[in-house]
Amino acid sequence: MYELMSEFKDVFFLRLPHEQTEKAVGLYRDEIIRLKDYLEQKFEVKITEEMVREATRVNNRANKALKGFVFRYET
Repeated sequence: MYELMSEFKDVFFLRLPHEQTEKAVGLYRDEIIRLKDYLEQKFEVKITEEMVREATRVNNRANKALKGFVFRYET
């Protein structure tokens, strides 16, 4: 299926471990680094740790605001 999709759209296949072991954490970390490298090359940017931390802070604030919005209208 992914092979067919890759004919007309960029596809990045993330191989995730199915267990929670020390080795699996290492494999997950390697996959995230591989994704970062792919994105840097594709979009010709440098992704720094500080950029990831800031994006996480922004996303967490947005999620918190959205949860508050949804909660008010559900009750």
